[in-house]
Amino acid sequence: MYERQKLHEMSADLFDKSPKLSYPKVSGLLKVFYKETRKNEDKVIPLLESIHDSRQPFFKKNLEEMYLYYQDQRSIKLLDLIKNETDERKIYLLGSTLKRYRPTSKN
Repeated sequence: MYERQKLHEMSADLFDKSPKLSYPKVSGLLKVFYKETRKNEDKVIPLLESIHDSRQPFFKKNLEEMYLYYQDQRSIKLLDLIKNETDERKIYLLGSTLKRYRPTSKN
């Protein structure tokens, strides 16, 4: 994927065009999570900041508060995965993926 993107950027440079950045497709589980996040962006985005590091002081409190904003069982399952995980690396991987949510632009 990285090589393909670099080739695309180089060819765009040759023709003086700006390259279009491509993003990997989001899984169905993440789509549901992001869709529910969009409903409560103002409240959820600050909570997502500590979701990737279980050593942060507000990790458990923020994780518990996030349950209030998610109704779909698939979203709750993602939160449960983080809550029940003991391996720091897996928590970081899952939390970083959820934290990667890009908010909608407000005009």
